[in-house]
Amino acid sequence: MYAEGIGTARDDDEAAAMFGKAAMLGFPEAMTNLARMHALGRGVQQDNKVALDTYRAAARTGFEPAIQRMIEIYEQGGLGEAPNATLAKTWREQSLEYRQPANPTASAPLLPSAQKTKIRAPRPLPLPTDMAPVETIPAEPVAVAPDDKTAVVATPQLAPPPQNTIEAIAVTVEIDRVLVRIHNAKPLTAVPAEFVVATPPRIVFDFPHTVTSLGRHHDVGEGDLHSIDVIEGESRTRLILILRNQMRHEITLDRNELLITLTPATRSGN
Repeated sequence: MYAEGIGTARDDDEAAAMFGKAAMLGFPEAMTNLARMHALGRGVQQDNKVALDTYRAAARTGFEPAIQRMIEIYEQGGLGEAPNATLAKTWREQSLEYRQPANPTASAPLLPSAQKTKIRAPRPLPLPTDMAPVETIPAEPVAVAPDDKTAVVATPQLAPPPQNTIEAIAVTVEIDRVLVRIHNAKPLTAVPAEFVVATPPRIVFDFPHTVTSLGRHHDVGEGDLHSIDVIEGESRTRLILILRNQMRHEITLDRNELLITLTPATRSGN
């Protein structure tokens, strides 16, 4: 309503803040809208990298509009990325449009876009304020034989067992940067999905098929990194860097460790 001025005056700052809160709860529709606001500079600082990372994080959840946006980016170029036929094909193969016929009754209102997606996913139901988000495993699509009207429903797949464990977090605060080392029981095979929330300032990482032996909240107490939350879900562990001010970040994989380097957002060259 704030983003589109429905029932109230349009307020991009408030819209971006609401999308950010919903994104941290795991709603891919909110992540997709937040990515678009970063791409346009609406309510948040214009930042192509943050927009791309947030689109990618939403697409990795299987959210069709975000997947379609990733296809467009790599087919046509955008957000600082050159056209890349290989990546476009990879994302196209993740699309529901590629794997099964579209459902014409599905819908998911997103911010207006010059190129509308062909498939929309249903709007998530709001969570009660006293409940944490619960991850669910989507059921397999219904298959109907061409000469038989009897629907055959495949058995839902069980979530794969955890493959890794976050064992320790070390924070080093220096004059012009903050280093965060996330130590895992096994080497990481890929960089975890990530996205940025502008208000309040947060950087979020999702470690798939990962559990943690740590507590939920960890105070840092100095510098622009206020604290770190580690939240274990059914199929992932979410790590949230809680900032006092916006910061740039770079990530590096080093065998069992993920190194996150934080620098001030106003620092030149970032």
